[in-house]
Amino acid sequence: MTDTAADTGSASPTYTRVLRARGFPGLLTMWTLTITATSLQVMALSVLVYDSTGSATLASTTFAAGFLPQVVGGFTLTSLADRWSPRVLLAGGAALRAAAAFILAAAPLPTAAVIAVVALVATTSPLFTGVQSATAARILPPESYVLGRSMLTMAASGAQLGGLAVGGALVSLCGARPALLVCAGAFCLVVLLVPTTLRDQLDREPGADHEASSPVARWRWSDSWRTNRRLLARPQVRSLLFLFWVPPTLFVAGESLMVPYADQLRAPHQLGLLLAAFPAGALIGDVVVGRWCREGAQRRLVAPLVCLMGVGLATALLQPPGLVSVALFTLGSAGLAYQLGRQRDFLDAVPDGQQGQAFGLLSTGTMTGQGVGPVAAGLLADRIGASAAVAAAGTILVGYGLTLVAREWHAACGPARPVAASERPHTRST
Repeated sequence: MTDTAADTGSASPTYTRVLRARGFPGLLTMWTLTITATSLQVMALSVLVYDSTGSATLASTTFAAGFLPQVVGGFTLTSLADRWSPRVLLAGGAALRAAAAFILAAAPLPTAAVIAVVALVATTSPLFTGVQSATAARILPPESYVLGRSMLTMAASGAQLGGLAVGGALVSLCGARPALLVCAGAFCLVVLLVPTTLRDQLDREPGADHEASSPVARWRWSDSWRTNRRLLARPQVRSLLFLFWVPPTLFVAGESLMVPYADQLRAPHQLGLLLAAFPAGALIGDVVVGRWCREGAQRRLVAPLVCLMGVGLATALLQPPGLVSVALFTLGSAGLAYQLGRQRDFLDAVPDGQQGQAFGLLSTGTMTGQGVGPVAAGLLADRIGASAAVAAAGTILVGYGLTLVAREWHAACGPARPVAASERPHTRST
C-alpha cells in the first residue's frame, strides 16, 4: 500500500482527504495555472491574428492549430510518458509553453509562423497531458482517484472561466502581446513549482515493462504507435476511449457555434454568458456527481447524463430567449460529469507501465475531436443555420446516450458469457 493510501485509510473520500495526498495540491495548482494561461493565450492569439489580418478564417485556423496537431504527438511521443521522469516532463512541457508564449509576444511573426509555433506546441500536448494524468493516478490512493480526477476537471472548468475573464480584461487594457507575456510568466511559475511540490519518489518508481538501464536510448518513434495499437486492441480500453471521445466531440461542436447562435437570437450582448454557460455547467456537474454520488450511482448515471448533454443542445432548435438558452446550456453541460462514472474502469483496464501513454491517447482523441467537431459544425451551420446545427449535435448525442441505455439493459438482461482474457480489467497493485 502506498503512503497516501495509508494516510487516508478506508474512509469515504472527501475533498479534504484528496488534498492531503502528498503532491496532489501542487499538481492541482500547476494544472490550474496551465489551463488559465492556455485559455488566456488562445484569446490573445485570436485577437492578435484577427487584428493583423482581418481574416476570421485565419483566426479560426490559429485556434484549430492548438488541437488538430495533437494527433501527431499522440501517435509518436506518448510512449515517453512511461519512460522519462514525470518531473522532467512536467517541467519541460511548461518550459516549452513559456518559450512559445514569449516568442509569440516578443517577435512580430507572420501569421503562418504564428500558426506553426502553436501547432508545434500542440504536437507535444498529449505527452504532457498523459504524464500529468498518470502522475495523479500514482499520487492518489485508489479510493480517492475518481474524486481527485473530479477536482482536476473542476479546476480546469474554473481556470477556463478565469482565463477567459482575465484574458478579456488584459487584451482590452494592455493589448494581445502583453497578455501573451503574462501567459509566459504563468508557465514559468509552473516550471518552478514542479521540483518543489512533487515528491522524489515519482522518479524512482518503475514505469513500464521496459529495461530500466537506458529507456531513452531504447526509445523509438514507432514505440508509441505500437503501444497505442496494443491498447486499442483491448476491447474494454477501446470501448471506454470511444465513450470518452464521442460525447465531448459532439458537445464542443455545438458549443463552438455560440457566436452565430447569439447573432441568430439577436442577443450578441449575451455572448459572454452563453460561452460561460458551458464551463460553469461542467463545474456544477463535477461537484454534484463527484462529491455527492457514490460509485454505483456514478456508473448508473453515465447514460442519463450523456442524454442530458444532448437535450441541452437540442433545445437550441426552439431558439429560446438568451437567458433561457444560458440556463439550458448550463444544465446540459453538467452532463459532462458522466465521465466520472467510468474513469476508475479506464485506469483499471490499462496495464501497469502504460498509464501515461493511455492517458496521452485519451487526450489525443479528445483534443482531435475538439478540432474536428467545430469545423464540421461550422460547415453544417452555413447550410442549415446555427440553431439547427447546434440542435443536430444535441440530437445525435441523445441518440448515442440511448444506445448506451440499450447496451446496459441488454448486458443486465442477457445471458452471462465468459470474459475473454483481453477484456479482463487489470488489477493495479497499491
